[in-house]
Amino acid sequence: MMSARLLKAALLAAAIGGTMIAGGARVEAASFTSCVGTGYDISGYVSGATGCTIGSQNQDFLNTNPITVNEAPGYFGFTDWVYIMRDDLPDGAGQTGTYNVGNALAQYAAVMLIFKDGSDTTLVGYTVGTATGTWQSPFVEPPFDFTGSGPRNVSHISYYGRGVGPDPDPGPVPEPATLAILGMGLAGLGMVARRRRRA
Repeated sequence: MMSARLLKAALLAAAIGGTMIAGGARVEAASFTSCVGTGYDISGYVSGATGCTIGSQNQDFLNTNPITVNEAPGYFGFTDWVYIMRDDLPDGAGQTGTYNVGNALAQYAAVMLIFKDGSDTTLVGYTVGTATGTWQSPFVEPPFDFTGSGPRNVSHISYYGRGVGPDPDPGPVPEPATLAILGMGLAGLGMVARRRRRA
């Protein structure tokens, strides 16, 4: 059995080396690459996109702590993404399609789509500013280097949100007559309080 001192030393070494231990396996800390580079630009592959990044992870695990998209430094620099839902695409249907985030833009400050393929690719994330839009597979050469021709089919798209969004139902707006009545009531209370002080 490993002593407490050896365990602390191992954890410290893992932290210094930029790795962490999750479920008994060593996992490299997340890193990110630009969606625009030498000979490629996949930033416009999702309509309504406000940001794009290529992650170093090839799986979007939800059963790890943290979940894949929240591994430091996190997609788009945030580690508080919350899973919303997932679109699994049928075989052969992963080249182009549409997305629909429903009312997530009203519930969250930011909404992100994570695109997943298979071998020889990693996750690609897009933040979006529209509830619906179109997409095409971002798994092309370059930035990816895979055997055979591309683009590769998208396996699934996972939707995530973060932060508190605008209140979708702020409640009724007071009408001018209501405000006038309220103002007269407050003025009346002020006059009563002034009379009591004099007496």
